[in-house]
Amino acid sequence: MIEILALRDHLSLGRRSLTEIATALWQHRSGTEFVKCQSSLRCIKVLDARASYRKADGWSRHARTKEKTMKRSIAIATAFVAILLTGAAQAADHQVQMLNKGEKGTMVFQPDFIVAAPGDTVTFVPTDKSHDAETIKDMIPDGAAPFKGKMSEQITVTLDKEGVYGVKCTPHYGMGMVALIVVGKATNLEQAKAVKQTGKAKKVLEDLLAQVPAGN
Repeated sequence: MIEILALRDHLSLGRRSLTEIATALWQHRSGTEFVKCQSSLRCIKVLDARASYRKADGWSRHARTKEKTMKRSIAIATAFVAILLTGAAQAADHQVQMLNKGEKGTMVFQPDFIVAAPGDTVTFVPTDKSHDAETIKDMIPDGAAPFKGKMSEQITVTLDKEGVYGVKCTPHYGMGMVALIVVGKATNLEQAKAVKQTGKAKKVLEDLLAQVPAGN
């Protein structure tokens, strides 16, 4: 809506007064403009029509921006989920049974030699009770975290660091209940071979370390 305030010469206001009024209105910056038309000076004040337009246009821009932001957020979330699903699809879980008696004799991990890729998991399953799975000291890659499961409980570990991991069942280590996991490149193979072992575990681990491919 536009309201026109016409200030004419016959209102007993001199030209100077009209100019002062118009200037004051213009300086107020309320959307008022003044124009000189022949002998009259008219002050034209734009009321809420212009403001309403700006408000409506601003709301429209806000809605469009919000819609774009929502679409961008959905796209990012979709990409993130896709990455997670891809990673989950590529990673493998290796099941290892803890047995009183297996294919290689009594008190064994089955299998006892596992080849994995970085990011894979290994799950030690207490098929028989009174067993646990624990890393052997100094037989894990640099930067890898050691792990120790609870007795007679399943444990799943994620192996991110490349190298050789020696694993033992604490109560049956002397009986040779050990396993070897090779993740990616066996970066610490010589270090693992240098670790002193005792009992039957010594011979079992020597055989397992000999299975690591040459040049790995």
